[in-house]
Amino acid sequence: MDIATLAGIILGLGAVLVGFTLEGGSLLMLLNIPAAIVVFGGTFGATCVSFPWPTVVRLPKAILKTLFPNPLDMTKAQGVLIELSRKAKQGGTLSLENELAGLEDPFLRQGLRMVVDGKEANTIGEVLEVAEAQIEERHEGLFRALEAMGGFAPTMGILGAVLALIQTMSKLDEPSEMGHSIALAFVATVYGVASANLLWIPLANKLKARNQEELRVRRMTMVGILAIRKADGPYAVEEKLRSYLARSVGELDVEIVPTPAAPSETEKEDMKDAA
Repeated sequence: MDIATLAGIILGLGAVLVGFTLEGGSLLMLLNIPAAIVVFGGTFGATCVSFPWPTVVRLPKAILKTLFPNPLDMTKAQGVLIELSRKAKQGGTLSLENELAGLEDPFLRQGLRMVVDGKEANTIGEVLEVAEAQIEERHEGLFRALEAMGGFAPTMGILGAVLALIQTMSKLDEPSEMGHSIALAFVATVYGVASANLLWIPLANKLKARNQEELRVRRMTMVGILAIRKADGPYAVEEKLRSYLARSVGELDVEIVPTPAAPSETEKEDMKDAA
């Protein structure tokens, strides 16, 4: 579970509710089912109109993933790629076919399958770039939808308040109830503004951050796969992936000087002949 997301939601909502009660308000005053129907139902309806149905259907799952994300361990991914390069160096790329079933990452499995099939490096790179673009496009649709919900919700809150005020103005002959009715009318506005700024927009930002993390893993994986296709050894693969690992742990200001790769057996023979 992502503690930061859960704590942020609880802290934000709690601050609003505590502040309201300290001003003398009652939490029961904020319970208004008609207002909730107008704001949340209207927001969801506007989102359905604005975005394709597959995107809308994936929204609940995307929201849950902000609370229960799939851990992206750059170090683990790097270790897997280095181990695969070691096996490929020892037994050839065909030996990696036995490793495909045990790979959890479908992106890595797709790329490695093309390596085993003997596809050219350019072809592998193009296919993986298209797959990465498709993943990014799906993710972008999700956080754009949440951002749109953050825009719709306050407007629906105003609409709910206006509808409630219409009902209130129809009861001018009962002035004793007007104050309470006007107070309830503005509950819809609270729902709209609070849900936009404490839920939909922050969740969209969190999905953007998750998307950037996943893209870094995908790009590092692509570099590792192409290195394996070029028959680079584990030492060379590690050097190529090191900069991605540094970015993941916040070492962007550290200059990384790659250590020269150990000479291959062929290079050793050439050096002996030259001597």
